[in-house]
Amino acid sequence: PCLQRIEGPRMAAGKIRLKTLSVSLLAILLIEGALQLVLSVYSPQTMVALGIARVLEAAALISIVRQFSTGAGAVGLTRCGLVDGCRRGLIWSAGFGLIAAVILSILLGIGADPLAYLRVPMPATTVDVILLFCVAGVLSPVAEEIFFRGILYGYFRRWGISAAVILSTLLFGIAHGGGSQVPVTQMVGGMVFAVAYEIEDNLMVPITIHVLGNTAIYTVGYVLQFGG
Repeated sequence: PCLQRIEGPRMAAGKIRLKTLSVSLLAILLIEGALQLVLSVYSPQTMVALGIARVLEAAALISIVRQFSTGAGAVGLTRCGLVDGCRRGLIWSAGFGLIAAVILSILLGIGADPLAYLRVPMPATTVDVILLFCVAGVLSPVAEEIFFRGILYGYFRRWGISAAVILSTLLFGIAHGGGSQVPVTQMVGGMVFAVAYEIEDNLMVPITIHVLGNTAIYTVGYVLQFGG
């Protein structure tokens, strides 16, 4: 039977051991290496290959956690917490969205262009747009949250909340970096995901926030590009 949710932060330090982290990193590197090999041969199928890779990564990480830790609960994933995590993730998303809207309004009021951070190049065909929303909007956030929050944050948590938030967010930003531009959106998002995970101790909360956030960004990008 599912136990009633305990209010307040209750994250256990050091839930993820070094062995779990090491094997997880190896699995990610192997899958990403295979992905690059596939894309070198079938480059037009980038989004399809990426989606398959993210599903494989999520499945591999959950299997590794179950094998080397105390089960999927070690990364905040339990059958009993799925619905409650989604519900609380919606509440977090609403609050974060409201704050973001206020900040955007202020920046627009002073003549800045905050939408520049939301201009995501969209594919030309409807099928590719749907694939983008499914893969980058849903599958990637699930795999990323299992790794960056569930495993990395869970490992860094042994050194305290501040270290776990900073280190996991920094690595999350580096992983999403490219070129000379600082990944501001990803850094802010990574911090929100980490704080939400710490407070709720339920991985479905940052997964929900991440999925809704990505979907919102791609929706804005679509409107800016094709909205006329």
